[in-house]
Amino acid sequence: MGSRRIRSWSAVLLVATVLGLSPTPVGARDPQRSAPVTPLQVFQMQMFSPSIGVGLALTSRRLSQGHVLIVRTGDGGVSWRVSGSLMRRSTGSDPLLAQMAFSSANVGYVESIETNQLLFTSNGGRSWSTIRSPGPITGISLSPGLLWVMASHCPPVTKETFVNPSLCPSELSVFGVGTRTPTSNSIIPTEGPVLGGTVHSPTFQAALLAHHGSEGVVVEGGEGLPSSLLQTENAGQTWMLIDDPCRPEGPTGLIQSSSADWVLYCSLDGGMEQGTNELWRTSDGGRSWDLEAEGSEQNDPPDIGTIGAAMMGGLTESGNGRVLWMLGQVGGVAVSSDMGRNWRDVPLQTGGDQIPIAMWGATEAWLPVWGRGIFRTLNGTTWSKLK
Repeated sequence: MGSRRIRSWSAVLLVATVLGLSPTPVGARDPQRSAPVTPLQVFQMQMFSPSIGVGLALTSRRLSQGHVLIVRTGDGGVSWRVSGSLMRRSTGSDPLLAQMAFSSANVGYVESIETNQLLFTSNGGRSWSTIRSPGPITGISLSPGLLWVMASHCPPVTKETFVNPSLCPSELSVFGVGTRTPTSNSIIPTEGPVLGGTVHSPTFQAALLAHHGSEGVVVEGGEGLPSSLLQTENAGQTWMLIDDPCRPEGPTGLIQSSSADWVLYCSLDGGMEQGTNELWRTSDGGRSWDLEAEGSEQNDPPDIGTIGAAMMGGLTESGNGRVLWMLGQVGGVAVSSDMGRNWRDVPLQTGGDQIPIAMWGATEAWLPVWGRGIFRTLNGTTWSKLK
């Protein structure tokens, strides 16, 4: 993989006419009739320059009402205009859980929480095409030329049978960007320590930790249970078990700065949003690991660095790789400028939401928090709310 940085939301310049699609409207509505959009309504975003970006916004101040808008900004997130929309039904689902993956302001994918479908647009959300999925979607990732769709492969639920989704195998579907038929479907095998745990099952659901092109890393199992890290270099055709240093903590975040240099975040919640945190680093692609930081309530073993015992998530790396960010499960952003050894808390009103951080350039980043506004940093360490 060389020295390229691995991003789940890597930008790919596409021309809609090349895709050969004839999108069909999904929940058609004239977005110009919608109420004005403010930063308080935006709950996800991606940036394609310091000023130009796309986001998802909710029309209503109540989660149970309204519908999702596709919105654009031309001034770095200060103001937004509507470019498209997705109709919502009153199903009781949380629209803020919707995932997005855009390669430009016009071309991208949005998961429909209500229908559990993946939708594609080539015109900024004015019309949509449905992407077929083998089951309930658990993750999407867009990387140069390829869209990965992770889905749970559970048997149909009946009155007599119910299977815990965490014990169902995961299926990876790989799409060429803009196509509606996958180039490959493959079940991710269950291997390694997760099979020797207290929960006896031949299969476990996999969560995608990193993806770039045809390469990716998933975790099976989780917090408090044995876990297994699997890597593929050929878009899921084969998987290789790699060393997992998280014991008994579960892997919850992974950054791959290159094919060899990775940072892995492990955590185990002990209650009241406190527990054990570990940050591991490898320089040989996961064959061996060094403990970079550790924190726990009991200080046993002795803490390393200042990562602390507060539960966090959303491990993210700045564009130049010099700053790490994690989101607190209660609120705020934790920032590290020394590769994860020491951390400083920035007390932002995030409410504990685990929102993908949108990045651009060396250190610029945005964090949209629905109902609270959009927070931005220019230097990676100082965050403030956009006015």
